[in-house]
Amino acid sequence: MQTMNEQLTLFHTDSKEDVVLLEQFGPICARILDENGMSHDNFELRTNKGYKAAKFQGSVVFSYKLTGKTIWIKFPVRYRNLFSTEDLETASIRNGIIQIKLSSPSEATRYVEMMGKALDAEIDNGPREYSCCSHYQECSDAGHCVNQYPAIAAQCRYKIHLKHGENFFHNV
Repeated sequence: MQTMNEQLTLFHTDSKEDVVLLEQFGPICARILDENGMSHDNFELRTNKGYKAAKFQGSVVFSYKLTGKTIWIKFPVRYRNLFSTEDLETASIRNGIIQIKLSSPSEATRYVEMMGKALDAEIDNGPREYSCCSHYQECSDAGHCVNQYPAIAAQCRYKIHLKHGENFFHNV
């Protein structure tokens, strides 16, 4: 288990506005990456002009701006199903982006769970090299991926099915 300082280092931030958000998101991000057998190197928090973009394998999972006159958090519209009806009513949706205006930087912590769900969904929807490996029966019996090689396990599509309760080969 990483310490909080190691988790914050994962994000390479020196902004005091980011610290509160990342103290909460850091452990969630690390847990999701670990549960999915993904290297922490697959996730990055990139600083752009005035905002930060969280990316998994180069694909934007969410972005946020916690300084300046207008502060916000944005998610690609492909994560629309993660939002409550109330959140969608107050958000603006344009050009494939859901933008939520925030009243203060600390309000961003309200979306930490959604940020984790978006990361998990991005991992699930990522490309996979193959449907399953030779351990498919063992995985089915265990209800999760049992492949001992993280690089191979990360490329398996069947483990995503198992994660969502779809077990095709379990002997009942």
